[in-house]
Amino acid sequence: MPPSVTIATAVSKDVPIYLTAIGYTTAFEEVEVMTQVDGQLMAIHFEQGTEVKAGDLLFTIDQRPYKAVLEEAEGNLRESIASLEINQLAVNRNRPLLGQNLISQQDFDALQAAVEESLGMVQMNEAAVVAARINLDFCSIRSPIDGLIDIYEVNAGNVLFADNQTDLTSIRRIDPLYVDFVISERDLPELQKAIKAASPKPLELEVSLMTNAKVKRTAKLEVVGNTIQRNAGVARLRGIMKNEDQRFWPGESINVRIILRTEKNATVIPEECIQLGQRGYSIFVVNKDNTVEHRFIKLGERLGSNVIVKSGLKKGERVVLSGQIMLKPKSKVTIVKPPSETTNTSSQASSSSKSSASSSTDSDKKSN
Repeated sequence: MPPSVTIATAVSKDVPIYLTAIGYTTAFEEVEVMTQVDGQLMAIHFEQGTEVKAGDLLFTIDQRPYKAVLEEAEGNLRESIASLEINQLAVNRNRPLLGQNLISQQDFDALQAAVEESLGMVQMNEAAVVAARINLDFCSIRSPIDGLIDIYEVNAGNVLFADNQTDLTSIRRIDPLYVDFVISERDLPELQKAIKAASPKPLELEVSLMTNAKVKRTAKLEVVGNTIQRNAGVARLRGIMKNEDQRFWPGESINVRIILRTEKNATVIPEECIQLGQRGYSIFVVNKDNTVEHRFIKLGERLGSNVIVKSGLKKGERVVLSGQIMLKPKSKVTIVKPPSETTNTSSQASSSSKSSASSSTDSDKKSN
C-alpha cells in the first residue's frame, strides 16, 4: 500500500519584506527648566500636566533686588553721560585757545583724555544696565517651546540658586515624536539599498506599542546614524511620526518594522515541507499521478511558519507536508488529508520580517 502523506499547495503572492527592531519614543523637543538667577520663588503660573506655549510665564522670582540693581546701573549711566558732556564741552571751548597759544598742548591733551575716560565709563555703565535688565528678565521664567509641561519640583517660597542647576520642571513636545531604534550592522547594506530605491521619498516605518500591538502608527525614517557602535555592532536610526492624539508617550518601548521591499509573485509553502540534507534544502513534489519527485530548492525569507521558495517550485504544485520519511523518488503516495493548508499558507504569508538588534541589547538577526 502506498505511504500516506499530507500535502500543501504552493501559492504565489506579493509579500512585503520587513526589517524588525525594538526601540523607544523620544520627545521631538525637550527642555529642562532652570533658574538663571538667585532668589526667592514668588509664584508658579501653570497647571501641572497641561499644554503651554512658547513665551508663557511659568515662574516668578523675587524681582526687587534686581530692580534695585537696574536702577543703580541706570543712575551710574546718567552720571557718566553728564561727565562726558561736560568734558566734551571743555574740549570744544579750549580748541580755539590752543591755536592762539592761550593753552598748552599738555593741558589740552589732558582735556581730551578726560573725554575718552568719560566715554569708557559710559560704555561700561551701558553694559551694566543691559546686564541688570537681563537679570531682571530672568526673574520671569518663560517657556522656550510649545509642549506638555511636567510636574513642578519646587514650591513658592523656596529660595533658588542658579549654581545648583535644580530642575524646576520640564517641557516636552510630543507631537510629532521621534522613533529611536538600532539595527544590526549586517542589515545596514540592505537598508541603504532600500533607502536609495525609495528616494526621494523616505522609507516607511510601522510602529506599535510593545504593551499593546494593536496601537499602531506609520512613521517616516528620518536619519541613519553615521557610525557603527563597536561594542554592540549596531547602527542608530531615527524616524518621526505624528502623535496628534498623544496615544504614544516619550520613553515608551515600541516595535518597529521597516518596509524594505516587496517580493513580487513570491512562491510560498509551509516550512514543514522542507528537508535539510548534505546537498541543501529539498522537498517532495506530488505529481498528477500521485507519484513523488524529489527536488532541491533555494529558499528566501521566512514568513512565520511559511517560507519563500526562490527557485525549484512553481505556484500550484503540491508539496508533501508530512510523511516524507517513508518516501522515495517516483513512489506513489496516498493523500490522506485535503490540502486545507493551502488556505493557511496563503493567509499566513502576508509579510516577511527580519529581526534586527534591539535598542537596549545586542541581539543577532534571526535566520532568513
